[in-house]
Amino acid sequence: MNCRPWTLWDISTGEQAPETAEIVESLSRGLALAPTHPGLCHLAIHTYEMSPHPERCLPQCDVLREFAPDNGHLLHMPSHIDVLLGQYKAAVTANAKAIRADLKCIANEAGMQQIIGFTCHNHHMLVCECLKWAQSHSRHADPCLAWSCNPVSYDLCGCSVQTLQC
Repeated sequence: MNCRPWTLWDISTGEQAPETAEIVESLSRGLALAPTHPGLCHLAIHTYEMSPHPERCLPQCDVLREFAPDNGHLLHMPSHIDVLLGQYKAAVTANAKAIRADLKCIANEAGMQQIIGFTCHNHHMLVCECLKWAQSHSRHADPCLAWSCNPVSYDLCGCSVQTLQC
């Protein structure tokens, strides 16, 4: 997977890259033995997110939604599939949970270098998913409006950052 990042599938044709079959087979064997292994679930999402069948890893998404409530990246991962399937409310929820976990880590200054990139990615995904939800539903059904959010500021490696605490 590391040798072919985001090129396991031809998104125009749905065809697998030569290595993809081996990756899918390895993941299938591993998940058969350990269906809730967070690393395998994470890799399954990355494997199927550009495939013609992203729904094939919904069971792994469901594992990661609750597996590690303080790991923002794992909480965020199901949103990669949710957004592809038009499940914008689930994607918004996943990223809001991820941002909460990230902000908790930032407050404790735990793993700052890694958290910075993930937090930006989670915020970006949350905004995009809110916009997609708003385009597909009436304003009254917008899950982004259901979040009670307050502006917060924090110091991130010497930079003042403002975001929403939801």
